Amino acid sequence: MKRVLKEDEAVSPIIATILLIAITVTIIASAYSIFAGYIPTTSPTSSTITIQYNNNTTDSGNLISGNYVMTLSETSSNVSLKFLDAEIVLQNGTVIEESMLVPYLEGHAVAVTPEITMNVSMPGAFLSYYGYIVLNLNHSSQYISTFSLVNVQSGNRIAEVNFQS
Repeated sequence: MKRVLKEDEAVSPIIATILLIAITVTIIASAYSIFAGYIPTTSPTSSTITIQYNNNTTDSGNLISGNYVMTLSETSSNVSLKFLDAEIVLQNGTVIEESMLVPYLEGHAVAVTPEITMNVSMPGAFLSYYGYIVLNLNHSSQYISTFSLVNVQSGNRIAEVNFQS
């Protein structure tokens, strides 16, 4: 008498399909939760941003050195740095514009002019009250009178700081 061995199937095709769909959904949900902070959710057209600052500059002779340290004390929404430019106005009225995203991506101070550098440190590529903006003056002939955050899409100022020199 011959004995026939019967092989048991490990998983039925229906169960296998359900498992594949569940694994795919889990992977997509995990990827979304990891990268959601880097996806710009709003344009800063109607955002409200409050900036606190410390003016740590000193005048030695005719040259100014030191820094302006700005922290966000309140934001009404997550605003992507790619939508923002920094507008720096010197005492003589010279206007300097710099992308907020470039210093953030560089991870260190970026030269705005030969005498002024800007460093942006935010937790993710959007404005947050955990981050800060530093403007360094290195033997500058001018104080900074105004710093503004400008929406690059509409041209609107969404925050402005007037420094007292």
